[in-house]
Amino acid sequence: MKHSIRTRYTLIIVSILIVVLAAVFFFVNFGLESFIAMSKESRIKSTIGKIESATDDDEDNSDAFDDLMRLASQNNFGIGIYYKSGSIYKNVFSTNFNIESVELRFRKFITDEGFEVNSILEQDNDYVIYRIFDVRLNSEQIECMGVMGDYYYVITTSMAGIRDSVQVVSTFLLIAIIIGAIVAAITIYFVCRSITDPVRKLARQSEKISKLDFSDRYEGKSSDEIGVLGNNINIMSDRLEATITELKDANTRLEADIAEKEKINRSQKEFLANVSHELKTPIALIQGYAEGLHDGIADDPENSEFYTSVIVDEANKMNTIVRRLLNLDEIESGRIEADMEDFDIVEVIKGVISSASYLSKEKNVHVKIIAPEHLIVNADEFMIEQVLTNYLSNASHHVSDGGTITVTAGRNGEKGAEVFVHNTGNNIPEEDIDRLWEKFFKVDKAHTRSYGGSGIGLSIVKSIIDIHGGSVSVENTEDGVRFGFKI
Repeated sequence: MKHSIRTRYTLIIVSILIVVLAAVFFFVNFGLESFIAMSKESRIKSTIGKIESATDDDEDNSDAFDDLMRLASQNNFGIGIYYKSGSIYKNVFSTNFNIESVELRFRKFITDEGFEVNSILEQDNDYVIYRIFDVRLNSEQIECMGVMGDYYYVITTSMAGIRDSVQVVSTFLLIAIIIGAIVAAITIYFVCRSITDPVRKLARQSEKISKLDFSDRYEGKSSDEIGVLGNNINIMSDRLEATITELKDANTRLEADIAEKEKINRSQKEFLANVSHELKTPIALIQGYAEGLHDGIADDPENSEFYTSVIVDEANKMNTIVRRLLNLDEIESGRIEADMEDFDIVEVIKGVISSASYLSKEKNVHVKIIAPEHLIVNADEFMIEQVLTNYLSNASHHVSDGGTITVTAGRNGEKGAEVFVHNTGNNIPEEDIDRLWEKFFKVDKAHTRSYGGSGIGLSIVKSIIDIHGGSVSVENTEDGVRFGFKI
């Protein structure tokens, strides 16, 4: 069974206390009588000195006899002093005690007729102190008999009173020990509680720390060893929490770096695959038509012109892809910086719409602009024109036949602008919207050449707007798709 530190300490201290009290009880019960007897013996010897003063014939003995009477009363002594004149013994001083009970022993002592006592406590030339059981009184006595010149004396006291006192004291002490032990156990329990509660709190705190829970704190104000331990645990907890937090942050960053590297690796592989895919078709066409010319298949001017026009067209497409890739690489690497200047973005929008009008005419598309007469912004005019060209080109390729392309421009904040290009037509699948800004990504999964798009244009758009500290957006509407940017 597991006991708390409070219970163990209480049991240990109470056990020690009980052992000590039991030892005191044993000592009192078995040693107090002997101690009192020794005390009586010492007082008997002091009384002998008073008897000597009382039997001095050269002094007034009245005060000495008064002292003897007082000593006899205080110590429950029986005292008798006798003067020997020839064969007659005259009583000089006597307290109220039964001399008859000790007369036989007293006469033997006086006459030296076989006076023998086994339990002698102390013996001198002039006196003897001994313990004896008096049959007539049915009690044990301590007696002293002695001689001083012509005077003989006897001092006696009963042990019955001593034993009664010892028994009363032992009984009282036993009751006091039981009550004291109960009171002490309760007191010790609460004292131990006040001492061990901080230790138990520290134990709970350390257990939580072992489970990486640093929410618990030691709040004691004491400056003793427990207070020092609690403060050190708090410091250790704070440092562990900070260290683990740093490790978690470092681990998160490492995971993010690994994920980013994996993403870059996938992007590089995808980029190479996409570049290979985009360049493979024009290279194959150029190679095929060039071989045809070389082999003389196009032997008339009309066929030769067709073959060469295909080669030129495919070469231009390759050139466009390479230029766009180089342009995107320069923008993303920071080698191209924005040339910031004030210009009217509405005029730029009109110019781009005008130059791209031939695309919209092929599908009988209506292009309209919703914008203020003038909208001055501070940006790189050439880059913004690239963004608008890409948006309008993208809208022209995906607008429905007979549909509408709407360009909306307005103020964004105090000096910025926001532009949206909306075209009617099919919506973009929701799962593809977030990937539209990736290099070579096309909603057309087959990478068909129906309109010649390479999937690089929107990547360039995002990089340009990022340089300007702006944002790009794309969303499906009820009747089409709307692209936008804010600068």
